[in-house]
Amino acid sequence: MNVIRPPLLILGFVLKPVGLLFGLLDRPIARRNERQLRLDIAEAMPFLFAEFGGRIVPNEGVPSPPSFDYAFVTVAIDNLVIRFCRGRGELDLRVGSKTRFRDLHELGLVLGFLDTQGHHERWGIMNLRDAAQLLKQHMDLLMRALGGNSVDEDLAQRLGEVAASDRIAIRQAEWEINKRLR
Repeated sequence: MNVIRPPLLILGFVLKPVGLLFGLLDRPIARRNERQLRLDIAEAMPFLFAEFGGRIVPNEGVPSPPSFDYAFVTVAIDNLVIRFCRGRGELDLRVGSKTRFRDLHELGLVLGFLDTQGHHERWGIMNLRDAAQLLKQHMDLLMRALGGNSVDEDLAQRLGEVAASDRIAIRQAEWEINKRLR
């Protein structure tokens, strides 16, 4: 350990400014990606702002700057919160209530619970045009369930159960991966 430690300390001392430089470069790229996502949302979904009075709010709980080419934009409409996440060729929309800002759920999952009787499915959203269609068709439903002063407690409980089940599945998958790597 005494032989390895000094070269590692020197290497860390030399590479730390390089890491800081890349960190400084990440911030303008992240701002550009977020600005582009904001423009794309405004273009694809003008109804969010014109008809429903949506406004862009700070992205609470999002890493800054995000990894890779990810960008996050959060739109609030009354009590309804819609978070858009785009990066690495994927688009993710999560919805929830301002009163439960930390509990945002996949749009498809929420619509699956609201649109059918107890059956949930996760719809894939390929691009902002698909997202705009889904939101436009179901905006009244989302506003009734999440946009008012109170959240549908039954819906919140069912979404919480799915989230807990997802966390367990993720932990099991991580355990399996770690087990195979040993």
